[in-house]
Formats: sequence, structure tokens, C-alpha cells
Amino acid sequence: MIFSGRRSKSGFTVSELLVAAVILSLITAVIAAVSASAARSAEMNSLESRFLLVSDTVNTAVRDILSDSEYAGDRDGGAVFINERYSPSEARLEDDGGVMVLRVFSGEESEVFTPLTKESYGGFSLGEFKTEHTADGYLCSYVLTNGSFSERVSLLVKPLGEM
Repeated sequence: MIFSGRRSKSGFTVSELLVAAVILSLITAVIAAVSASAARSAEMNSLESRFLLVSDTVNTAVRDILSDSEYAGDRDGGAVFINERYSPSEARLEDDGGVMVLRVFSGEESEVFTPLTKESYGGFSLGEFKTEHTADGYLCSYVLTNGSFSERVSLLVKPLGEM
């Protein structure tokens, strides 16, 4: 009967309050973990969507330049070509400052042109651009990076006559 007096008072006992606090903190921890995971997942989905858009844009520019180019040899580890639409001189695609550039060689000098504006990259940085001439055409690869997100892209550009 000693305990019946305590039970008749309104309110919670200390042990009931502790149990309620523990349950509440567990629920809060689970909600916080799920929210953080959902935010990371949404950010990755957004980056992947933007990556696909940027890589399609870069691939289109690369195809436009290389599809009607004539292979002229290799220089400094990359394929050099001539494309009358862009320059009657030898040229090469490469990366410079996070974007793809067209380097045109005129004798000892070279000029650099940017086929795409910086805004076309949607916050991504382009690097490790390589072009190799193969029997099938030009094999190109590059890496697009945005923060900790990084993806390598490879594409084969066949000459217009062989499509």
C-alpha cells in the first residue's frame, strides 16, 4: 500500500520520464539520420542529372568538331586533325582551366578557342581530355567533376562518311 499513494498523484514518475526521454531521443536520431540520407540522395540525383546534361553537351560539341575532321597525326600525346570549318591548320581538342578547348597550331604559335561557354558546364569542371585516333575514328575521353562527384566519359566519333 505504500506505492498506491504515489500512484494516485497526478503526473509521471522519474522512471516514466526517463523512458519517455529515451524514446523521444531515439525517434529524433532516426528522423535526423533519414533526413540527412534523403538530402544526400537528392543532391546526388541532381548532380547525376546535371552530369548527363553537361556530358551530352560536351559530346555534341566533340562530335561536331571531329566528325568531319581529317586525321593529321599525333602531337604531344594527342590526335591532331584538320577541320576546314574551324581552321585550315592542324588542331587538337584538350582541356584547359576546366573546359574543353580547341588548340589551333599555326607554325610555331598556337591559338586557343573555347567551343563551349563556361556556363555550358553547369558548375562542372572538365579535365583529363584525351583524343586518340583509331581505325574506327576518334576515341575521346574526359572527366567531369563537381565537388566530390566525378565521372569519366568515353565516346567514339566516327567520320561522317562511315556512319
